[in-house]
Amino acid sequence: MHTPVLLQETIDALVIKPGRKYIDCTFGSGGHSFEIARLGGDVLALDYDKTAVEKGKAEAKRRNILLVYGNYANIEKIAKVNNYIACAGILFDLGLSMEQLEGDRGFSYKKEDAFLDMRLSEEIDITAYDIVKSYSENELYEALVKGAEELNSWAIVQSIVRARRINPIKTVGDLNRIVKNGTSLSGQRLEKVLRKVYQALFICVNNEFENLKNGLNGAFKCLGSRGIIAVISFHSGQERIIKRFAKDKRLKMKVIRKKGDEARKFERSATLRILKKI
Repeated sequence: MHTPVLLQETIDALVIKPGRKYIDCTFGSGGHSFEIARLGGDVLALDYDKTAVEKGKAEAKRRNILLVYGNYANIEKIAKVNNYIACAGILFDLGLSMEQLEGDRGFSYKKEDAFLDMRLSEEIDITAYDIVKSYSENELYEALVKGAEELNSWAIVQSIVRARRINPIKTVGDLNRIVKNGTSLSGQRLEKVLRKVYQALFICVNNEFENLKNGLNGAFKCLGSRGIIAVISFHSGQERIIKRFAKDKRLKMKVIRKKGDEARKFERSATLRILKKI
């Protein structure tokens, strides 16, 4: 099992106590949930990826973890249905799991034969393929600027628009070549840009920023007195939302960052924010 980034720091921050209720909003491979349960916490785990739920349900049941399929944007509703209001702690890990990155849904630029899907759930109507196929120049540019904050965004957009007039952009390999042609980059510099482009498309497809806003507000309503929300983020856009939420709700915030030389490439920007009711 892949060990989540900042696992121990997150578990320490949540101050797990036997018999108290905790919600893991992003079950993934189960690392956080399993550790909370091991320490005696009662766990409600959510995941919007049915594959993760199906794969993890047997082990979750064995460890007395209640694992359900659902979008954390709806956390308040899910918590009420499952009697998990007045929680001691709630966790969001906003990164993708190793299984997702190594799968065939186009989450990673390294899987060149994968279709440009990028949906966490089949309930989502739009894929990354639909975006690069049908978005206007301005819409594509807005998606890349908002999600990637990439200086080469306009050049990449123009490269996409030129290429799609000739052939459909269906696979990861197709998009990789178009980004390379648009930027004239190679090696690690190209990989850095590709990571940003794929992150931007993932954010756009899955409505990540809006879901995070709704999820944090819902989580706040599920907390008990002196409850804790722990959020692991990987993107400056996510961080702005978390900081604004903490300010609006007047929460005490502590920040822990993962040092680059201690993490895998896709985890280098990991930041844990611990939000506490005062």
